[in-house]
Amino acid sequence: MAQDFDKADLTRLRQQDSAAIEYWFSTYCDGLYSFVYYRVGKDAGLAADIVQETFVGAVKRIEQYDHLRGSMFAWLTYLSKNHIKKALRQSNREVSYDRLWQDIDARLLVCLTRIATEPLPDEVLERKETAELVQVTLANIPANYKQVLKYYYYQQKALNQIAELLGISDGAAKALLYRARKAFKEAFLRLGTSFSGPEVVKGGSDA
Repeated sequence: MAQDFDKADLTRLRQQDSAAIEYWFSTYCDGLYSFVYYRVGKDAGLAADIVQETFVGAVKRIEQYDHLRGSMFAWLTYLSKNHIKKALRQSNREVSYDRLWQDIDARLLVCLTRIATEPLPDEVLERKETAELVQVTLANIPANYKQVLKYYYYQQKALNQIAELLGISDGAAKALLYRARKAFKEAFLRLGTSFSGPEVVKGGSDA
């Protein structure tokens, strides 16, 4: 995901500058779509509608955004939750992704949050419930980080092989993998808090 808006971007957005609105949308659209998509049972059309409704509502309420209380992405996901609840009520459907964070056992939670410094055990990648969490998280990190993690964990490529595939040095591949692991951890904790609250992920900090 792109970096959060700076003060100049926010000022232009509040002035309803068309270029600022377009940049704002392109910056947060993909991340918000991923967040909504998994909360509505992977219904692509419904997710797209909710994202659009969220942005339309947010631009009208942009004066209410306070960067001291959280990031722009966190604010948008907060706004989207009312639209998600309404859509699920209207469709008489339930979504289980909130419960994934609640049901995951402590050991697997620690494994996922320690990805920045430790490999993921095979059982984490193979278990259905944790595989879902991994996919949600991967959808919320930059594409180059997602790619290197898939090469390393899913395709079990060695660092020199990853370097060759990406056309970079072994050292650059190692650094990229480290940054990708760190980004994954941050996204996982952020999403876990967004879904179920900080108490669910509090126990997963690095030792």
